[in-house]
Amino acid sequence: MRLWAEHLKCLLCVGKRCIILKSRRASLIISVAIMLTFTVLHGAVFASTLHLEANPQDSIEEVTAETIPEPTATPTPTSTPSPTPTQMPATVLSQSITDTTTSVDEEDVVEEMSSFEELREYFSEDDIVMMAQLIHAEAGSVYPLNRRAAVAWTVLNRMDNGYSSSCTTIAGTIKEPGQFAWYSGCSYSDLDYQIAEDVLARWATEQITGQPDEGRVLPSCYMFFWGDGSQNHFNDGKGNYWDYSVDYDPYEDWA
Repeated sequence: MRLWAEHLKCLLCVGKRCIILKSRRASLIISVAIMLTFTVLHGAVFASTLHLEANPQDSIEEVTAETIPEPTATPTPTSTPSPTPTQMPATVLSQSITDTTTSVDEEDVVEEMSSFEELREYFSEDDIVMMAQLIHAEAGSVYPLNRRAAVAWTVLNRMDNGYSSSCTTIAGTIKEPGQFAWYSGCSYSDLDYQIAEDVLARWATEQITGQPDEGRVLPSCYMFFWGDGSQNHFNDGKGNYWDYSVDYDPYEDWA
């Protein structure tokens, strides 16, 4: 654009000189040159206008790039992340709880086994069987069950009270002649066995603690009984009979 303007300026100067010099031929040539120059200039301006209309974004981008400086990015302050608390996985936590529960259960079982072994120092398996046979022979069909248990307590009361020289062991007390209906090979039921084992365990607990067991169904003074075919009647040998009352019946829910 500037080049064409300079060219036009030169032509005008020459034209002026030619006019001054009154050179008609030269003036004619200069005039033609000026006309051609204007024509070319008009075409160039028209072409530039068309390009600007066709690509306005390019022009705006060029102007923007020249006039608007790029903004300087402000550095973002970095923050120190807070530590995330470490959590125990659910599987590990579940396993640790299970291990704790198992160890507690095992301790309870070991303690119960130790307690039972301590009780078994006071009676043997043969004692349980012999007592079950006696219960079956003397009260095999009697209900409630605490009255079956009372037969076993009669034997143990004799031992505790030193009723006779034979009453130093369970077998010796049961086998004493003319006292009980037990005989060798007498049958018994599972329920008879369970009652016999329970009574002996309670009695052994009394020997260890020195206190009457809460499950004792017959007071310690009653060492005798006689039967009428349906029930046994327990007495202390002095005319006093047990009225079958108990503060706590451990066999109430038994089958």
